[in-house]
Amino acid sequence: METRTAELAEANRHLSEREVELKQVAFHDALTELPNRRYLIERVEMALSDARRRGESIALLLIDLDHFKPINDGHGHDAGDLLLRTLSQRLRDLVRSSDMAARLGGDEFAVLLTGPNVEQDAAQIAERLLHELSQPVPYRDATLAVTISVGAAFFPRHADRFSQLYKAADEALYRAKHQGRGNWVQQEEQARPADQPM
Repeated sequence: METRTAELAEANRHLSEREVELKQVAFHDALTELPNRRYLIERVEMALSDARRRGESIALLLIDLDHFKPINDGHGHDAGDLLLRTLSQRLRDLVRSSDMAARLGGDEFAVLLTGPNVEQDAAQIAERLLHELSQPVPYRDATLAVTISVGAAFFPRHADRFSQLYKAADEALYRAKHQGRGNWVQQEEQARPADQPM
């Protein structure tokens, strides 16, 4: 009986470990170990609920690396992967523990900011991102460097659901790139339709 109990306990331990591994794979990017798009959506939905209850804002920052393709083309994918991993670590270090950084895929990232002063915080964090993520990364006999473009949107000012917030931040990101890259832009004020709730 004791042997059977020990076997069951060991089997349960293996199942728990496997469940943790599967969750890591499902919700994190394999290359950078940052949360992925799926996890970001889940966290934004929870943050929206909390912000509504507390009467606070949240910010979604979308980040795109400028001129990343020439690094892959000129130095190879190992260089590109090293750059992505290094910038991901910098991104993780820049974001507060209450917030979240995620890799959306390719050279696209996102940052979710929460808290009572999120609009002021977003400006400071965007400026720090522009500076820190553009610092060069040594690679063999070369130096890898990119700039970034950042688009920011806020709940409830620009949107009240994830899909709308993402679209607003993406439009701001497009404007940042159109204005010459290497900068950040927040979504412009938009008139809400009369039937759209705040």
